[in-house]
Amino acid sequence: PSPATSRWRRWRHVARVISAHHRALREQAITTAAVAAVARADPPVEGREVRDLWALRHRLMALAARTAAAELAVAAAAVASSTRLEAQLVKHLGHEGVGWARAVTSELAPSTAISLAGDVAALIRATEPSVLAAPWPDASTRLRGAGHDDLVAAVLGAARRAGSRAVFTGPTWDEAPERFWDLVVGLAVRGDVAVPGHRDVDELERHLATRPGWRRTRILTGQVVDVRLILVRRLVGDTVMLLTGRESSKAALLTLGGAVRRIDLELGERLVAGGRLASRDDVVHLTTAELATMLSGGIGPTAAEVGRRRRAIERWEAEEELPTIFVGAPTAVPRPMPAGDRMQGWGASAGRHTGAVRVMRRPRPALVQPGDVVVATRTDASWTPVFLRAGALVVEEGGPLSHAAIVARELGVPAVVNVPGVVEWLRAGAEPALVTIDGDEGTIVRHVPARLAEVA
Repeated sequence: PSPATSRWRRWRHVARVISAHHRALREQAITTAAVAAVARADPPVEGREVRDLWALRHRLMALAARTAAAELAVAAAAVASSTRLEAQLVKHLGHEGVGWARAVTSELAPSTAISLAGDVAALIRATEPSVLAAPWPDASTRLRGAGHDDLVAAVLGAARRAGSRAVFTGPTWDEAPERFWDLVVGLAVRGDVAVPGHRDVDELERHLATRPGWRRTRILTGQVVDVRLILVRRLVGDTVMLLTGRESSKAALLTLGGAVRRIDLELGERLVAGGRLASRDDVVHLTTAELATMLSGGIGPTAAEVGRRRRAIERWEAEEELPTIFVGAPTAVPRPMPAGDRMQGWGASAGRHTGAVRVMRRPRPALVQPGDVVVATRTDASWTPVFLRAGALVVEEGGPLSHAAIVARELGVPAVVNVPGVVEWLRAGAEPALVTIDGDEGTIVRHVPARLAEVA
């Protein structure tokens, strides 16, 4: 094709990509607004007819499906935009461009749980800061004793609006207010500080403009207005907007999950009262069809079958990890132990930190000492209080745009992800490990042999 035809095809492709991004963001905005309306309404579940609860559950599940689809679309667009930005900067800055791409996209709007906890933290810091040193039961008692029932209500209300902690319809923040309090305390201690390592797009433009090759190209092509800077600024803006949209959709899904879980637990209470279930929490071991049948008076799974399902889940949680690639039915196998005192992963959040290793299977922020390097197989939204206390983060799974990586950059915590076998590697040996994490290079260096009991 002629040069003109090639340019036309290229710009047509760009227009299609931009259009797809806008459609994804529009759907994300619609679903997020709908979820926000549900959260504001906070439909009560106690005392309602089973038929009304089931109808409400059906509508919430339909909205959740649409929200999940929007989240996937925005996530795909965010990955594509971030990849283009990184490729554009690497072309002009070499390997340095990777760090710049992360630095200019690190300052994002906080997720729902962080935003809600941050608002409460600011209230308590301004009114009764001394309670921030106490665990939630003591803090709530002291607040009520000082006549601050409104602050207790603010904490509990924010925890309720935050929805599920980790997965859709999973345990919620308000089921364990002490965990939400950990998030409030972490944000109160951290304060309103700028994200470490963040650089704005103006600084990036000045850095690009000083490159000899950059200036030479502009002179040779006779650019009065540097269109390359316009392209870079557009890519940065699109990436930040899409990453923010992705996190907003994920938070909206967790908000919906909390609403659905409250309905499920209420239905579980009704089944317990009717002698159909031993515990309301057993409702999570029923399929939708089984739940509907039991609510209408039909026969559902026996207590023995529900117990078998519960034990199966507990057994699966305790087993070794499944292989990444398998044929047929996967079998859990231990991963081979990496050799040496250095491992390479993906740098997810810039910064360098040396500290003691804290291997964790579940988020237990109270066990994390300031400066600890938290090591986990995978993390989710419920780990945010741990991120606030950690000096650095290492995760076996995930990529530079995973939830853990985005939140780590938002909070300024150095992080390395996608390091297969790092948990066993840091638990081997006879002494606690001291490691250095380099979030720019994506490296973990072990300074002493390690054996650290896994935190339950």
